Amino acid sequence: FPGGTSATHLKDSSQSMAHLLLILTSSCLYYITNGADDCTWEASFPGGTTKLDFSCVNTETLTLDDGAGHTFKFSLCRNGLTCPPGSENTDSLMVMQQDDGTPENCYSIGYWDASKDPNYTSDEDGTFEFEYDGDQNCGQPNRLWKPKFICDSSVNGFQGDTVQEPGGVCLYTVNIRTKYACEGGCDGGGPSGGGSGTEEGLSGGWLFIICLGGVFFLYCIGGYLFMGLSVNKDKGLGAFNDNIPNKGFWVTCPKLVVAGCQITFEFLKGLTNKDGGGGDEELDEPIANE
Repeated sequence: FPGGTSATHLKDSSQSMAHLLLILTSSCLYYITNGADDCTWEASFPGGTTKLDFSCVNTETLTLDDGAGHTFKFSLCRNGLTCPPGSENTDSLMVMQQDDGTPENCYSIGYWDASKDPNYTSDEDGTFEFEYDGDQNCGQPNRLWKPKFICDSSVNGFQGDTVQEPGGVCLYTVNIRTKYACEGGCDGGGPSGGGSGTEEGLSGGWLFIICLGGVFFLYCIGGYLFMGLSVNKDKGLGAFNDNIPNKGFWVTCPKLVVAGCQITFEFLKGLTNKDGGGGDEELDEPIANE
C-alpha cells in the first residue's frame, strides 16, 4: 500500500540503529570491565595465606625515576602504555623506561602477565614482590622488572622509591609503599592523592562516562549519515529534522522521564499516606501519540 514500503524501511533502519547502539555500549562496558584484570592475588606463607587487592586501582599508572636521567612509567595490572612516535618500540607495555630529554628512546622493561603471583613476606607489616619479563634486547635473556609493594597505611596512594638497577644487569627493582598492600586496603575505594610515585589514569567510572559519550557521539553522527544517505536519500543530508536517528524515541523521551518521576512520586506519596489515598491518579496527558 502507499507508504508501506517506506514505513517498513524506516522501522528496519531504526531497529538497526538501536542494535548498533546496543553493540557499541556493550563493547564499552566490556572494555571497562575487562581492560584490566581484577588485580587480586592470594599469597601463601608458612602458617596461612594473605590477599593483595588492587581492584580499586587497576587503572592507575605510576611515574618513577632512577635519579640518573631515566623516567619509568608503570601501568598496574595491564599493558596500558605505548612508546611515543619516533620510537622503535611499538609494543603495548606494562612498564617502560624513557631517557629524560629524548623520550623516543623508550624501552620495554616489563610486560603484564596475569599468571605471575607475588612472593610475600611479613617484613614491614607485609611486602609483596613481583617479577615480570621485559624485552630481550639488553644483553641478557630479558629485562626483569621487580616491584615490591610494602604495606604502609599512611600512604593513600603510591609512594615509590628510586628505581634501582643492581650491577647494571637489566634487573630493575623498586620499593613502593601503599595502603593497598595492607589487608583491606581497597575497602575505602581508590586513592585521593599523595605519594611521590605519581599516579596517573582515570577511574573506571570516568572511563565509562568518556566511552559512553564517544559511543553516543558516533551514534548521532553515524545515524544522521545513515538516515540521510539511505532512508531519506531523496531529501539528502540537508533535511535535518528527517535525519535524526530514532527521532520518535528522542521526542518521547522527556515525557517518559516526567512520567517516571510522576509515578515514583505518587508511589512514595501513597506509601506515606495513612489514608491510603493517592497514587491512582492518571497522567495528565498520554506519554506518546499513537
